[in-house]
Amino acid sequence: MKSILLFFTFCTLLIASKCKKDTPAPPPPQAGTGDYAPYTLGSTFVYESTATGMATQDVTLTVTVDSTVDGLVYKKLESNKPTVFPSRFVNYTNGVQREAQFNIDLGGTVVPKLILTNLKINEAVNANWTESQVFNIPALPIPVTVNFVHTLTAKNISYQVLATNFANVIKVNTVGTAVVPGGIMLPAGTNTSFTLGNSYAKSVGLVERVTANQTLKLKTYTIR
Repeated sequence: MKSILLFFTFCTLLIASKCKKDTPAPPPPQAGTGDYAPYTLGSTFVYESTATGMATQDVTLTVTVDSTVDGLVYKKLESNKPTVFPSRFVNYTNGVQREAQFNIDLGGTVVPKLILTNLKINEAVNANWTESQVFNIPALPIPVTVNFVHTLTAKNISYQVLATNFANVIKVNTVGTAVVPGGIMLPAGTNTSFTLGNSYAKSVGLVERVTANQTLKLKTYTIR
């Protein structure tokens, strides 16, 4: 009887050991992603775009590649309709999200790089943070400084976008203002200020973006 018990104990340990060995470890999180930016490679996000002078249409952003910018890993969200909504690069690290754009056309003047810290999930409602960036515009004799003020206006709310009600949403409003030195004339059509409203849902990412000329609303998404 004792030998039979030992045999069954050995078999149980063997089976448990085999199950433990065969269970794969979960993959580590991809660099640059997080709770409010789950932009893993291969994921897709379809937005409904309503823009001034354009018909309402869908734009698909696909996470296609990793890119290193200023030492951080950014995920490229490649647009299938860049003239409607350009591709973006997003980095999410320790609750802070940065979004980069390259070669931005500001009314005929091209800005080579713009990186904004557009989300800080650990800030409280009504908290704000500022950042300034200097742009060298070929048509001007001196650089132009743009001040950006980001304000977290809502947190952990329920928010409906089209037919979907998203939970744990954070809303951030951004105001950018160019500081133009006296006597300097900007190229015709250059914007000196703008507002930007972003809504982010936990485990989903950007669900809505509102500017003066365009509104994007998330319709469907697939996270890989």
